[in-house]
Amino acid sequence: SEEDKIRCAPTSRFLKENKVDIPILERGLFVVGPLATMLTRYEIRDFPAIALLPYANPARPDPLAASVAVDYLNKVFNLSIDVTQLIKDAQKIEAEIQEIARRRQERVKSEHRAMYI
Repeated sequence: SEEDKIRCAPTSRFLKENKVDIPILERGLFVVGPLATMLTRYEIRDFPAIALLPYANPARPDPLAASVAVDYLNKVFNLSIDVTQLIKDAQKIEAEIQEIARRRQERVKSEHRAMYI
């Protein structure tokens, strides 16, 4: 479902002033790096801010995750930002990963045939 694809990390001020209709990042999960620094600064300054956190594969670029965030922004702000290219890029990356896996599998099979024990 759509709820499974995205979480958010809002500041306290944002929660006071806005309705949040996507799940908030679960306890025990953390925002790190520059995004965490920005959210901390906004929290300290009592500034309304929200980070959209679509589920993304941390091991590779994930344009499909970006499309989830853009789709959410489209819905909330009545925008019409096209995500077609992001989806095409995601499909291309996935096809490349599958091709690499297929080649690796073939290489492993051929290496096992040539092995004497």
